[in-house]
Amino acid sequence: MATSIPLADIGRRALARNAAYNLVGQGLPLAVGVVAIPFAARYLGAERFGVLGLVWALIGSFGLLDLGLGRATTNYVAASLARNDHIPFGPVATVSVLVQTILGLLGGAVLSLLTPWLVARAIGVPASLQSEVRSCFLVVALSIPLVSFSTGLRAILEAALRFDIVNLVRTPMAAVMFAVPAIVAAAGGDLVAIAVVLVAVRLVAVWAWVRVIRRVLPGVHWALRPSWQSFRPLAVYGAWTAISNAIAPALAYLERFLLASLAGVAALGYYTAPAEAVMRLLIVPGALAGALFPAVSAAYGTGAPGAIAERLALASLRYIAAILAPVVMVLIVFAGPLLRLWLGPEYAVQGAPAFAVLAVGVFINSLAFVPSAYLYGRGRPDLPAKFHVGELPLYVLAGWLLIRNFGITGAALAWTLRVTVDAALLGIAMWRVSARELEGRGAQ
Repeated sequence: MATSIPLADIGRRALARNAAYNLVGQGLPLAVGVVAIPFAARYLGAERFGVLGLVWALIGSFGLLDLGLGRATTNYVAASLARNDHIPFGPVATVSVLVQTILGLLGGAVLSLLTPWLVARAIGVPASLQSEVRSCFLVVALSIPLVSFSTGLRAILEAALRFDIVNLVRTPMAAVMFAVPAIVAAAGGDLVAIAVVLVAVRLVAVWAWVRVIRRVLPGVHWALRPSWQSFRPLAVYGAWTAISNAIAPALAYLERFLLASLAGVAALGYYTAPAEAVMRLLIVPGALAGALFPAVSAAYGTGAPGAIAERLALASLRYIAAILAPVVMVLIVFAGPLLRLWLGPEYAVQGAPAFAVLAVGVFINSLAFVPSAYLYGRGRPDLPAKFHVGELPLYVLAGWLLIRNFGITGAALAWTLRVTVDAALLGIAMWRVSARELEGRGAQ
């Protein structure tokens, strides 16, 4: 029986092509942001621009409300399409998108209820701006369910390995999200006007996702037939993913809070700038892992021989090493001169050792994206979640000890040590899951 996802679409060339789509899709909006953000900051002023930063953060934070169902849906749908099994796909995907949208509605309601407290007390908004910021947040609350609905639809397209279409919709929308504040502010609009336009952009995005899904997957019919038996695997998968999502911010930024507490905010400033710069390299493994995850899910769904998923994982490791190893070597060797040229001599003196250590950590962390995507594609989100739960207390202890003794460099060492342990655990888990799979094929 022919599959809806041909085996040719799960090959290394297709993986590289889809990763390139993702890289362009993420890189172009960032480039727009680099140009647009200074204009937005200039026209809005420091206080309003600070609120705009909170708006972006709120939208991103409420994106975690899907409780892992987005990734669970991609895994389930990719396997179903690879088997050409559309019978359970429609109802399960329908319930998943519906649940994600309901969670978005709840998130929007929570933001609406918390807005008076956030504006008056938590954020410390000046009295002259409180009315404007309250209205802005209430409008932003309307966009939360739209974001959740769009995320659910995008997960289905990614499962079909149509990253060309995904990025054709996502890239201009993401670019517009950066450009809108600058354009509206330059025209004399305030935060409320910016929020209204951003909601309108989200509505256009919803319309676009619905249209492209109808065109790309015309044989799939939405069907609301709630069944816990069919939805349970997605709920379990999503629960493990949600655990990782909840811990991820602490694992990513904990050393910064410890550094500020133990060494002061000045030390944090010397650390943050080089850290943010070198972390931008993670866009490369992120783009590749985004393409690898549904490809592994589809390969697992076909049951095809030849260890397709394993070959894709190894090819991904080679791609990442080939692209990032030369860049990281340059950053390590020329850490001091690069920081001096970019930020000045004081940053070079204070931050160069940390910059070099972080460059090593970013390279190791980049490689860890591959076994992580592999395990999620193989239906084992429990393993990364368990690793993250175990790593967190050790990270706190190591961070406290290293920062107390080595300051800024200690913070970089703590983060690099944590990602090294994580990469080792994920790599061992991938090898064991793969070995069991191969043994199972041999037994058949």
